[in-house]
Amino acid sequence: MEKMRMESKDITAANIEKIGALFPNCMTETIDEYGKIKKATVPKNLSAEQQKAIDDFISSGELPKRVDDFFVKAINALLKGFEPVVIDSEDLMAKLEQIPPMDEASFKAKVSELISAYAKGKDAGKLRIVVKRKESEV
Repeated sequence: MEKMRMESKDITAANIEKIGALFPNCMTETIDEYGKIKKATVPKNLSAEQQKAIDDFISSGELPKRVDDFFVKAINALLKGFEPVVIDSEDLMAKLEQIPPMDEASFKAKVSELISAYAKGKDAGKLRIVVKRKESEV
């Protein structure tokens, strides 16, 4: 007889992944104190009803049959509060090319310094970094 695992499924992480797939520009990744990349969490500015509407949308993967004002406001509330930091891809590449050869830990520290410089003065909990190419490169 198999034993049951007595732990709950982490649906929060799965929902964050689904939000990232649906709205890639609203997700952010941060580096924790151990140097590991983690996904940003969904803003806490949603009412219970809005959170349920978003959760239903994410779990079904489809828009509601009727996209009403309430649903649009829930999506806007979800996206509200994210603070974009737009980084020019050429500028980022130029700065990366200036980094001399080094070990992995030193390289991660240098990249972290670059990101910190771009994000200076911004709220890390609301931050999203977007690397953009010039329209001519797309």
